[in-house]
Order: sequence, then structure tokens, then C-alpha cells
Amino acid sequence: MIAVKGLDDLLGILGPGRFQIIVYLMLCLNYLSVNNNHVIMAFFGLALPHTCKTPDNATAAFPYLAVTNLTADACFLNLTYADGNGSVEDSQVACPGGWDYDKGAAGPLGISEWTISSEWNLICDSRKLTGLATTIYFTGVMFGGVVCGTLADKFGRKPVMTVCFYLQIAICISISFSQSYLMFVILRFILGFILQGLQSCTYILIMELFLPKHRSVVGTVIECFWAFGNMWVALLAFLFRDWRYIQLAISLPGVLTITYFWFIPESVRWLVINRKLGDAQKLVERTVAFNRINMSSSSIHDTIAVVAGNVADKQVEKPSVFLMLKTRELRRRALSMFYVWFSASFVYYGLLLGIGTLSGNKYLNYFICACIEMLAYVVAIYVISRFGRVKPLVVCFFTAGTSCILSVTLPAYIGDFDTRDVKMLFAFLGRCGVAGCFSVIFMYTSELFPTNIRTVALGACTFWARLGGVVAPQINLLDTSTGMKGAPSVAFGCIALIAAVVSAFLPETLNRNLPDTVEEAERLQFHTDGAMCNRSHELDTLMSEKTIQLVATKETLLNLYNEDTEPAET
Repeated sequence: MIAVKGLDDLLGILGPGRFQIIVYLMLCLNYLSVNNNHVIMAFFGLALPHTCKTPDNATAAFPYLAVTNLTADACFLNLTYADGNGSVEDSQVACPGGWDYDKGAAGPLGISEWTISSEWNLICDSRKLTGLATTIYFTGVMFGGVVCGTLADKFGRKPVMTVCFYLQIAICISISFSQSYLMFVILRFILGFILQGLQSCTYILIMELFLPKHRSVVGTVIECFWAFGNMWVALLAFLFRDWRYIQLAISLPGVLTITYFWFIPESVRWLVINRKLGDAQKLVERTVAFNRINMSSSSIHDTIAVVAGNVADKQVEKPSVFLMLKTRELRRRALSMFYVWFSASFVYYGLLLGIGTLSGNKYLNYFICACIEMLAYVVAIYVISRFGRVKPLVVCFFTAGTSCILSVTLPAYIGDFDTRDVKMLFAFLGRCGVAGCFSVIFMYTSELFPTNIRTVALGACTFWARLGGVVAPQINLLDTSTGMKGAPSVAFGCIALIAAVVSAFLPETLNRNLPDTVEEAERLQFHTDGAMCNRSHELDTLMSEKTIQLVATKETLLNLYNEDTEPAET
């Protein structure tokens, strides 16, 4: 039997090989559906150029007024009329006959632009309903992370992920046939709830599939699929233009991958910790056969028995979100990560939903931002592997925060330079910084908390992240409600800078084994280098083993001495 002690030793025997790589790529495809639905309101919520419909006969439309002149603007009809005394009066009337929308030139497929704002007249005084639709969606995401995370830790990652995957396909298609604003936001709320379960389970499965030395790469590469999803959305929005067609198009990846869940396995780590050893053995045998590893069935059985025995000795507690707050160290860590996740999402979606207001072609702007985001993720693969989690996280938050603030303050000192270009430059740079934050925090969260509450912890953190997504659309309305054009950017910048300070006090996890119990998670100390910590922990384990061996040797020698000195029987 191959000598193993823990789950990471077992994973080391199994790969990574062809089996893990194929499963990994399949799981990465889930991010396309999650991304597309998370960001699509950047196009769905845009207001098309519009003017009030002008009545053909002003006298018939306003029979009690002697209208002498009638003009229309975006939200009002401007009336000039003579009163009974012969004096001329001016007045404004909210568009009584609705609006005319300028759809612009048709797209490459001959489809003209049409959004939910034009579909249900979410403009003028009703403009806030567009932001409310995004807020409602992320409220669903917020609760989905907690509920689905708890279910995944209790019943397994794959069952919860599978249910979420198939449900989101059906709801995605249903949204495109929404007949009212109310139907649209209700379906989007349910979709958000389900998609967060899909995302959380997907990421935890990936983290539990690989060893610590591979997690930096696989945890960042999956974010490249997120960036590709942004590129895909920009392309679909450019081609189809009408929100109903776009919604159907973003349902396509899910439909094409509808059968691949037969291949994706449960987490072997979850199976062993939850004492489902028969299922764990079948999965290991399947992996061994697929990767062509020379390991007999009896050897697999004995190996799993040893690993399960070592896990049982660790006294794993039942999964609960309250377990995150059990000790002082975990409480401090959890509260810090809650704020970090809130800040990252708050800034990310605040900048994303504001892209449509930048000068230039909105589709090209969005695509350029997606390319910059992809670049940030590719660079993060090296940076996270080389410098760990904490330092890159601090730098990314600082970059995002300063970019947001400078986009408001710097144009005042530019002079004749086009301030629109300055704002666009800093918007792209801020997007790059906050994208780097997301390349770290998913993986980092899974490394900070033990296996039995890992999905719960990720779900709780994404709860706060989605609270950031809930608040961000409302913050974007500050420029119109307060008259301060730079208010949203300043708010995003301040929140990001505070997050940079909070992140600096979190523990490093580079090259650390995934903790399986609260006690192991507690060993991650603040301000400690991950590699050094890991070597220290291995040294402690080795010393403990040597101590046990010395004690056993001492007892053996004493027994031999007692036998030799025992008086002979007469």
C-alpha cells in the first residue's frame, strides 16, 4: 500500500492527470452562464434616446387650453398657451401619449436595439426601476450563496450544482418571454438565487480537486473564463441588439453542455470527510483507471481507510455558518472577508454598470474592458503564485480605489485635455484593479476556512459580495439625485481603499494545505508567510512523530531491561 496520511496525499497520488483536467475545463464552462446573467443589465438597462410623443392635434389633446405652441423633449411636453385674459403662459406636462424611441441603425443581423427600459418605459421618473431590477437580482444572488452553500456542505457539491445548473437553463429561457416588468424581476430574482449556488459549488469542487501547489493556477484560470464571458456578452449584445434575443443567446452555453454532468464527479474530499467511503472508493477507482495509474482495488480500499481514519481523528464538526464565528481568530477572519467581498463586488458592478455612460461605442468599450480584465487574470496567474494572496489583494484594491478617485479629481487639473478620455482611462484601470481582486478572493476564501464549512464560508462571503451588487446600482444614481457627477466614483474609491487596509491584516495561505478542521484553519496566523508556515507545520508534525517513536523505543528498552534483570525462578 502506498503510504498516505491525509487527503492531500491521496490527491497527489491521483494526479493531476487527464481526468482532473477534463473535469476542470467542464466546470469552468459553468462560469459563462453565471457571468452572462450577472452582467447583462449593463446592456438591458440602457435607456435609448427618446422624446415625448407629440399629439397630431394639440387642440384635441388639450381641449381646455388655447395652445399656441407645442414642443417635446425627453420627459415633458412644453406647452405655450393663452389664458382667458390674453396673456401667454408656459407649462410642462409629463408625456401623456408615451415616448418615441430612437433605435438607431440596425445591427449586423438586421435587429434594432431594444432594451427593457424602452420595453416598459423605465425612463424619466421611472428610471430608478432599472437600477431596482439589478438590485432585486443581486438580492436573489445574496441569499442563494448562503442557502446553497449550506446545502452543498450537507448533501454534497455535485447534487446541489446539478439542480442549480438545470434550473438556470429553464429560467434563462423563460426570462426572454417576460410579459411585464414584474415578471422579469421575479424570474431574475430566482435566477440569481440559483446561479450563486452553481458558482459556489463549481468553485469549491475545483479547489478540492487539486493540491495546494496547483490552486494558484487553476483558481486564476477559471477567472479567465469569467473575462471571456464578458467578451461573449459584448459580442452577443452587438449582434442581436434586442434584449429578448440576447437573453435567448446567453442561454445557449447551458443548453450545449446539458449532458456533461454525467461525467463530473463529487468531491472525494467531501466524500471521505462525510464517511461515504464506498462512493469515495468508486471515484478513486474511476480516476485511477482514467489516468492509467497502477493501483489495485485492495490498495485503494486500504488507502481510503487510512485517510478516513486520520480524518475521523480530527473530530470534524457539522457544517454551520455559525462555525465561522466560533473562535476569535475565525471571527476576525470572517468579518474581514465579508468586507473584502462586499467592496470588490460594490466597485466591480458599480464600474461595470456605468460603462454605458462613457463616451464612444458602448459595445467596444465593454469589449475593451473585458480584454483588460482578461489581461489582469493572466498576469495574476504568475503574481499570485509568486507573491501569495495578501500582497496582490492589497495592491489591486489600492489601484481600483485611487483610479476611481482620480477619475473625478484629476480632470479638474488637466486643462484643455479631453476629460472624457481621462475618465475612460481611469475607468479601465479601476476595472483592471478590481478584476485582480476577484482573481484572488475566491481562491483565498476557500483556503482560509476548513472543508466542513468551506462552501458555507464561500456562500456567506458571496452574500456580502452580492450586497455590494445590490447597493452599487443605487450609488450610480447619486450623480443625478444629488447633482454631483463624481459622487459614485468617489464612493467606489473610498470603499476600495478601506478594503486595501483591511486586506493587509489577513493571513497568507500560499503553499498551505487546505484545512479540514477548525483547528487546522486556526494554525494560519496573521502576517505569516505561507511557505514558511507550511514548512513549520511539517516540521512540527515530523517532531511529533519522532517524539512518539522515541517514547515507543524507550518503553521497549525498559521492557527488555526488566526482563533481563528479573530474578530467575528456582
